[in-house]
Amino acid sequence: MSTPKTITIYLPNGEPKGIKVVEMTNRTIRATYIPRNKLAYLYDNSNDYKVALYILYGFEDDTEKVYFGETEDIVKRIKKHNEEKDFWQYAIIITTKDQSFTKTHVKYLEQLCIKEAENINRFKLDNSNSGLDTHAPKSLLADIYDAFETIKIYIGVLGLKVFEKTTTESQTIKKVDIFYYKSKNIDEWDASAEFTEEGLVVRKGSKARLCITNDTPNNVVELRNKLENMGTLERTDNFLVFTKDYVFHSPSLAANTIRGGHNNGWITWVNEIGQNLHDKYRKQN
Repeated sequence: MSTPKTITIYLPNGEPKGIKVVEMTNRTIRATYIPRNKLAYLYDNSNDYKVALYILYGFEDDTEKVYFGETEDIVKRIKKHNEEKDFWQYAIIITTKDQSFTKTHVKYLEQLCIKEAENINRFKLDNSNSGLDTHAPKSLLADIYDAFETIKIYIGVLGLKVFEKTTTESQTIKKVDIFYYKSKNIDEWDASAEFTEEGLVVRKGSKARLCITNDTPNNVVELRNKLENMGTLERTDNFLVFTKDYVFHSPSLAANTIRGGHNNGWITWVNEIGQNLHDKYRKQN
């Protein structure tokens, strides 16, 4: 069960979209968010940044992509990535206020990050391997796993969802929180979804219509093509099948993509008791 947290976010330049330093008062771990065009801050404060875990985030062909790394000299490593890696837009650098991280800490944390990101499978990974196997005494491992839980919180606060599942754990979700969109003819489309903080998450295995109608909006046509190219939609003889969970920012966009047409998703998505999204989440009591 999650417990309340107090987190401070310091803006060294006073810019909401600029550098952010995230800390908790009862933790030594610190996360620094640095846009690529603000790397001078890191270079100017190099004494505060030595041994570190770091994450690079950006896009490749409209697909979100991350890279996890560890180093004993973060300034030198970031300079190297700035010259050699093209995709990234910002870095998140994980250090400690008292510089207590060791090489073992960050190597093990890198390994944990890669494995967790692979398991969640939201973003494309730029890492070529799962991190080097690292051995540590049990007492140190306890500290490392505790640090990892704090790091996941910091990264989430900074808006990077690499460690966040798109859907609720199956054992906790109520049946009335799963919504369905099925064609009258079952051979056309059949999808299920959850309404979450991020939007409507269409679940893996949902089936979309193969063809589109004449009233299909252009943005829907483009999105269907994009999802096919990404491998999120896989063409079969009868359907386009979702190969993984996918977050739509509106119920209507999800419904239009599945139907290959135009309709109001707030009405068409219905749970098992016949309640649509509008009645459950928008209708005023």
